[in-house]
Amino acid sequence: MKSFRAVLTMLALGAACTAFDLKLATFNIRQLGDAKLDKPAVVEILLQPHRLRLHFIASSASVSFSRPQILDDYDLVSIQELTDADGSCVPRLLDLLNEASGKEYTNHTSPRLGNSDTKEQYLILYRPSVVQVKNSLLYDDVGDDFEREPYYVTFEAGNLGLTPSILALSLITMSITSHHVAGGYEFTIGSIHTRPTAAVPELDHFALATDWVTDASGVQEFILLGDFNADCDYVKESDWANISLWTRPEFQWLVRHDEDTTANGNTFCAYDRVVVKGSALSGRVGGVRVRPFDQEFELGQEEALDVSDHYPVEFTLSRNGTWAGEERRVSSVTLGKARQPGRSHSSRVVVREGQPVRGGDHLEAREEPLDVVDVVLEDSLRQSRVCRPETSGEVSSRLRRLGDDDRIVLRGVPAVIVHLVEKRVDIP
Repeated sequence: MKSFRAVLTMLALGAACTAFDLKLATFNIRQLGDAKLDKPAVVEILLQPHRLRLHFIASSASVSFSRPQILDDYDLVSIQELTDADGSCVPRLLDLLNEASGKEYTNHTSPRLGNSDTKEQYLILYRPSVVQVKNSLLYDDVGDDFEREPYYVTFEAGNLGLTPSILALSLITMSITSHHVAGGYEFTIGSIHTRPTAAVPELDHFALATDWVTDASGVQEFILLGDFNADCDYVKESDWANISLWTRPEFQWLVRHDEDTTANGNTFCAYDRVVVKGSALSGRVGGVRVRPFDQEFELGQEEALDVSDHYPVEFTLSRNGTWAGEERRVSSVTLGKARQPGRSHSSRVVVREGQPVRGGDHLEAREEPLDVVDVVLEDSLRQSRVCRPETSGEVSSRLRRLGDDDRIVLRGVPAVIVHLVEKRVDIP
């Protein structure tokens, strides 16, 4: 029991230390409207937490934690393809999200946009206790360069006059207080959903639109994100030289061309992207990961596409500059999905934090040295360390020893990352 208390103490201390880091995501939820919310299975994946029981072999302790689903895993998520013509979907979505998560979320939406009869909005869901909207600006598309104009929203974070938060660990009747730290910061998100067949000119003009926002508002630094359609048939290798958002060095792309952000088993395309502009901001955005929710929740193809044909892309915004080099960029793997022939793909094998991986998947860690690799029994606070293999060989060996139905957590940068023990697994 002492070791279990130590795990929970370390867990809470880690959460307190990272209380002012924000977890954000961009997610094209295909045709998000009332019809999607009428599908219980989709709502369950997007919104409803379920209970999981973790067994600690070294002691007799057993405890249940709530594991987040997709949307309530983030402090802020920027959603594309909201098709809510009568305005009824977003209030329903918020009611369901707040009830399911036990947190308070609110929303900020763009005007309805689009040159065709089908209009879309950008939707940002966020926790007002963590961030608040300062202002917003829709690009003035006088040249009609976009199907849907980019939309920019500036948020304030880290200095909202919050009361101290108490992390109650009722199992061992203790609590830890995370005090508010004075001195907040602002960040500006620019969202876009390009027209696929016009992705090249729209991405080129996205850089110019961002310059326009700087001239109009004085904002110098941006997180640009959304469904760029920046791959496969829509942006070919020869097109990149004609995209100023790519060629201008101040724009730093954090999702590589060889990643897959699509849930469709017939595609392997990096459509969804995160781009950072600004020296002060660039070191604070990192941990970018594609989240293949179909594997995470063991969905069939039809079930996954009912949710969306895109994966979320998530990242961390740190209060202070803590990210550098490759650890800032996307780390992911799409299991069991054929990569397109003739394209260059990364050999990195990293499964996103929170994605269950079974021993039968026979993954290997291919990168050495592993900076930090932990075998983890992890709850909703995401901080428990149990043991630390030092080489990729040890990681691979540990995975091979798992049974087909066993699940385990490894965490590292870079490393194989596996989320959860759902049955009894001996942790040496």
